[in-house]
Amino acid sequence: MFSTNEKTNNISETSNQIVWSIKDVSLGILSLFVVNIFIGAIFAVATKNFKSHPLLAIAVVSLTSFVLTIFLAWWLTVHKYHINWSDLGLHYLSLTKILPFVFLTEVVVLFIINFYGQLVFIFTRAKIPRQPVVELFGRSSFGLTLAALVVVVLAPIGEEIFFRGFVFAGLKKYWGVAWGAVVSSAIFALFHLNGLLFIPLFIIGVALAWLYEFSGSILPSIMLHIINNLLALTYIYLSLR
Repeated sequence: MFSTNEKTNNISETSNQIVWSIKDVSLGILSLFVVNIFIGAIFAVATKNFKSHPLLAIAVVSLTSFVLTIFLAWWLTVHKYHINWSDLGLHYLSLTKILPFVFLTEVVVLFIINFYGQLVFIFTRAKIPRQPVVELFGRSSFGLTLAALVVVVLAPIGEEIFFRGFVFAGLKKYWGVAWGAVVSSAIFALFHLNGLLFIPLFIIGVALAWLYEFSGSILPSIMLHIINNLLALTYIYLSLR
């Protein structure tokens, strides 16, 4: 899936062939919205038929969502225009090159989100809500393992291929990097369906788009997404003790 042509001259040099159009991006976003409705219906049916095994239903729904999200990005780019997966940003990069930028970006993101949270609390006395992970996956060992698989592995890979490799890349071709990052990050935040988390998710989205633009690969974005979700998941479960 990853291109074996490592970028050795300039980490910000990108050779991705962005041939898909705004129409393709719009169709992809609309299709993902429909897919999410479909996934919701599957979840309702699954939880009804697997009442004694709710985590099994969650596993089925999560895997279905992951596959369909990547399928949409593939169908509207690689399949439609006969290009490579590497044109969606799936380039291999040396870990020694990208890890410093990934960790530095994560520190900046955490600082900005924490600062935003403090401002919200000062002016509204409200706290930024956490994702309902525990309510969804429970507190069992199996639930925690499944949460880690879905939140830390599947979601970052699927969302980065779609929102950064497909949506952001397609928008920046026509609107430029800044507007492409802003609009794709707003769409990314909206798809999480939590108004109170819109700003933090938007900030994360911009950081992920910046990493992709800087490196020419979505691998750093996937890594940042994984680290961010891992820290959030760890904090949520540790706070239960």
